[in-house]
Amino acid sequence: MRIFILLISFVLLRPSLSAAQNEIFIGDHGMASFVSNAPLEIIKAESNSLKGVISPSIKGFAFSVSITSFHGFNSDIQRTHFLENYMEQKKYPQATFSGKFIEDIPFDTPGTYIV
Repeated sequence: MRIFILLISFVLLRPSLSAAQNEIFIGDHGMASFVSNAPLEIIKAESNSLKGVISPSIKGFAFSVSITSFHGFNSDIQRTHFLENYMEQKKYPQATFSGKFIEDIPFDTPGTYIV
């Protein structure tokens, strides 16, 4: 049995539009990491090239990260298997994720929020 955990940290946000109602935050200094916890070995890797946008007015977000930017595997062959066999990086060079916030987040108040 494998347990897969993905953590996304979006650290630098900057408003790209001035109208508060349509404000969009863009970040290009995020981090994505994962852990695969299997009985024989734990596989960990991370990328510091996450980019994304958050739109408070529609409670939406979207993130993207290059598959080849992940590093930190236990060996080079493990990274090769990850890129070629699991992620099919030649066919899918970017991983993307989009969704909506369920919680109300006070975007006008500085801080860290877990959502």
